[in-house]
Amino acid sequence: DCLCAQGCYWKDLPRLGRDLAKTVALDHTIQGFPAQAANWIPVPRWRGDLRDEELLRLTPLLGRL
Repeated sequence: DCLCAQGCYWKDLPRLGRDLAKTVALDHTIQGFPAQAANWIPVPRWRGDLRDEELLRLTPLLGRL
């Protein structure tokens, strides 16, 4: 679910009901997470390339969290 504020849609991570200290969000733009920027991990926009391995590249980082 996204919230709309002043015509902009953003994701409200507290709505997940999880500890934000243990929650991250992967997205191509920080604009979706203005209130939880510290939880944001930037990733390139997915362009439909089936050979895209960005999430695989992040596996070691995510495993350390």
